[in-house]
Amino acid sequence: MSRIATSLEPQIHEVREALAKLRSMKKFRGKKVLIRDTEQHLARLLHAQEERECGQDYTAVGAV
Repeated sequence: MSRIATSLEPQIHEVREALAKLRSMKKFRGKKVLIRDTEQHLARLLHAQEERECGQDYTAVGAV
């Protein structure tokens, strides 16, 4: 099975934009939870990117 390497940069950029937009919005119920979840998602993406750069690519399609 072939492995398709996809760049995480576009996803990281989109999550950072979403996080900035969430932070700039006025208060609403659940805002803190959304910001926390978005920050956690960004952390996971950055960690996956770091592992990929170190040669431990578990995010590629078809990785075993």
